[in-house]
Amino acid sequence: MKSNQTIFSKDSMLLGIIMGALVPIIAYALLLSLKDALISGGILPQIWETFPSTIRTIGVLAICGNLIVIQFFNNRRYTNAMRGLVFPTFAFILLWFVIYGKEIMVNF
Repeated sequence: MKSNQTIFSKDSMLLGIIMGALVPIIAYALLLSLKDALISGGILPQIWETFPSTIRTIGVLAICGNLIVIQFFNNRRYTNAMRGLVFPTFAFILLWFVIYGKEIMVNF
């Protein structure tokens, strides 16, 4: 007999890898769109568009979106999915440091 379980009802590393890769990308796009909408609506000053730290911060917030997924998996005791979530999260953190690391270290 086949069960009617979806990928989201299984505890698998693949689920964690997929969610860990998709959530930061979607969160980055949403946060960037929100920033642009607030600037074009006149709520944020136009100068925010030129701040390089704004893009860095949006990147960190997008990566932190995986904390919501970690909590979701933890509540359901999906330990394998949490293990899978670690790989794309560390890949995004490494990518962030490669892109912005020199820029930050110059200020120290």
